[in-house]
Amino acid sequence: MTAIEGRHDYVVFYIEIDHFSRIRSDAGISNADLVLGDISVFIREIVPDEHLMARFSDDVLTILYKGSDREQAGDLAEQIRSQVEGHLCEVSGRSFDITVTIGLSLITESAPSSEEIISRAHQAAEVVEDGNGVNFYQATQVTVGDEGKTLTSEHIKDLLRKALDDNSLKLAFQPIISLQGDDEEQFELLTRLLGDDGHELNPGQFLGPAADAGLL
Repeated sequence: MTAIEGRHDYVVFYIEIDHFSRIRSDAGISNADLVLGDISVFIREIVPDEHLMARFSDDVLTILYKGSDREQAGDLAEQIRSQVEGHLCEVSGRSFDITVTIGLSLITESAPSSEEIISRAHQAAEVVEDGNGVNFYQATQVTVGDEGKTLTSEHIKDLLRKALDDNSLKLAFQPIISLQGDDEEQFELLTRLLGDDGHELNPGQFLGPAADAGLL
């Protein structure tokens, strides 16, 4: 992801081979690898040369799409999806019908780490039920305060990073009332993250984004 330099924005394509574990179980590890190789070559012929393509894991390919036009990136992703669906993969005398699910994540100059960018594209792919689809990553929103103000998960991650750097997480002690008549005082330690306007976010609102960002 070091290609995120200069003036250009990019889109990450996370291309997951649907039901690859089933293919590997049915065809064997070596043949499954040949299937992925065949699909890689097929997709490479679809994708213009200015976009970088790589194998990310056993069943995932990635493309670093040069440009930030969501519609054009989405059109290319749909072209890949539909053409792979119509492609008959022949390996070791056997034929395989392959489909792919593609998650897309936009990269800008203010983008977070490369790991989180890949994670976003992965999340976008995971949202597609039953596979064989294309989906752009969309930030989730959390409602805070009595006025119903919403914050995106990315904003919450930024707030948490700043709070960790500044050591500004708020701690509160809440008395625990014993139902057994115990006179010894006990307290529960509560953690709160402060928003830009002073609103408090409880752990249920910020731990999910924190986990996504690898901050736990």
